[in-house]
Amino acid sequence: MKDKWIYSVAGLAFTLAIPLASTRAEETVDFNAQIKPILEFNCVRCHAATEKEKPKGGLRLDNKAGAFKGGENGVVIVPGDPAKSPLHTSTILPKDDEKVMPPKGDLLTKAQTDLLKLWIEQGAKWPDEVTLIARKLEAKPAGDDAAMVAEIHRRILAGGIPASAAEMKGYNEVISGCQVSFDLGPIPGGTFTMGSPATEP
Repeated sequence: MKDKWIYSVAGLAFTLAIPLASTRAEETVDFNAQIKPILEFNCVRCHAATEKEKPKGGLRLDNKAGAFKGGENGVVIVPGDPAKSPLHTSTILPKDDEKVMPPKGDLLTKAQTDLLKLWIEQGAKWPDEVTLIARKLEAKPAGDDAAMVAEIHRRILAGGIPASAAEMKGYNEVISGCQVSFDLGPIPGGTFTMGSPATEP
């Protein structure tokens, strides 16, 4: 059966691949892909030096030197021994324990605490040049989805519509709240045949 489908520049889809949170014990934990996001979204906000505030407990987790030096309560990372590493043990305490980390918001998932444990067991490798930045998870805004789509459409129209295909340009977009970006490109308008031709069994 032949079906004619019309498509335009607005018909665009992309896939964003995110590293899996869990890792099998025989695999090496990737600090940048797996440990860095856990620390940036859950720890660095309180454990980094700023112009206005000192890190909580004197512990800096925004750089390798500070993380391995420890804070007022001693060392928090003991390479090879997660049981003696409060960076891990404090994350698996009950939610009502006064020493649980992070102290506010949601606790780390089991997949995240398992990753921290495995990373420490494997030697807690932290690339020298890598520093961390505090990040915040952005919640999905509450409200009417239809109204949101209408507002997005209004903003698109407000930006002007290219008069011709030649004026359409690709661009790069950064996802809010992280450093992940993706490229968008114009798709030429036209038609295509979808499905098998009538002559094909």
